Amino acid sequence: MRILYIGSAGSLSLQAFHALCRNGYRPVAVAVDNPMIFHGKLIALQGQSLALAARDAGVPVLDMRQPLKSLLATLRRMQIDTLLMACYPRRLPAALWQLPQNGSFNCHPSMLPAYRGPEPVFWQLRDGVQPGVSWHRVVEAFDAGDVIWQRSVAFQGGETWAEINQRLAALAAEGLLQCLPDIETGALKGIAQPGDAGHYCPYPQADDFWVDTDWPAKRAYDFIRASAVFGHPWRVHGAAEADGAGEVWLSGAHGWAGSLEQAEAMRPPGAVLIPFKQSVLIARRAGKMAAH
Repeated sequence: MRILYIGSAGSLSLQAFHALCRNGYRPVAVAVDNPMIFHGKLIALQGQSLALAARDAGVPVLDMRQPLKSLLATLRRMQIDTLLMACYPRRLPAALWQLPQNGSFNCHPSMLPAYRGPEPVFWQLRDGVQPGVSWHRVVEAFDAGDVIWQRSVAFQGGETWAEINQRLAALAAEGLLQCLPDIETGALKGIAQPGDAGHYCPYPQADDFWVDTDWPAKRAYDFIRASAVFGHPWRVHGAAEADGAGEVWLSGAHGWAGSLEQAEAMRPPGAVLIPFKQSVLIARRAGKMAAH
């Protein structure tokens, strides 16, 4: 197989690339946005980890921002027959994803058709569902092609954003290796996504950072712990009556307990205890300036 691998920064791109190289599927080229070249040497770029890993593996790095005509001419010279994409943030031109004879395939970190869009992990965590990974064919509509492999992953809770994405990346690499033999032989079968199923999830905005006291405290703790990477405080819906201080904003969470007595025993200095559904969240209150 003569693979073009398209990606960006982050473990989802990097782990699948390393899996390809370790298992005899080293790409013919890697493509990222805006590689920075100094005196003919790759030094730094958008998507640094993937492009530098490609350089270290002896794989040519292509710039996705070059004119499409030039990029297509290069790929035809390289005789690319398969396109794989993981964690690339832009829609591909049809002329590009239609070029490889074996097809073009994208990794999406959700159980499609649910949670289409650019930041699905955030929304899955906020909704309290198990995140997953899908490999699907690239088509004109965003994240809408036939699913060729997918699996969810169970988390214990309390994982950071980096830990969650490492787990998802390992799962993505596993799924890709299972699909590649059928991609190569043309025996691959997929499952069509219902056109009216799922929903599109945009990048989160400030108003999307909230938790609700109708949730179990563990769900609120898990979401706060994971989404702390965004650096935004969380509003607590339904906490005014329980807390007695009006609108409540949090800057982080220490943990949770099944009862108020347990929470009091675990409570660090300065922490606030907020009753949730049959449990208690142990958290840090955000200052007024941080909350707005």
